[in-house]
Amino acid sequence: MKKWRVKKLSTALRQSLDDLKRCERSEKYTVDMGNWHRPNGKCAVCLAGSRMVGLGAKHGEFLEPFGQDNCSKGATAVRDEQAAAMLRAMDDLREGYVHRALKEIGSKHRIRIGYSLDRRHPDYDDGKAWWRAMRKLQRDLEKAGL
Repeated sequence: MKKWRVKKLSTALRQSLDDLKRCERSEKYTVDMGNWHRPNGKCAVCLAGSRMVGLGAKHGEFLEPFGQDNCSKGATAVRDEQAAAMLRAMDDLREGYVHRALKEIGSKHRIRIGYSLDRRHPDYDDGKAWWRAMRKLQRDLEKAGL
């Protein structure tokens, strides 16, 4: 898997969403937000897992963005910690946790008191509503300079 050197969550989210669209259309992958990048006939990927595909992860690899000691049995750790942290941040964003995503990547960005980018949004299974919410989050992050 190639290194992933993005600094802004908005850029990382846009790239991940673009990769997720490609995985949705692919015969090789199935989208399952409960798996990072896991073979199960087709390879199951979540939002971050689809970015792993975009970064060159091989079909059939069982990958997780944790240190090897924290991976599921049989999984291989993403060795590049900067990329792994951004992948975990994508999972936080998918769940609406912007503050957790910022913490995950070590951001020093301060959001003023009383203002939050955290939000509740539909589940992936809600289809178009989820996509609209995620694209809006990406634009909001961009407007906030994140």
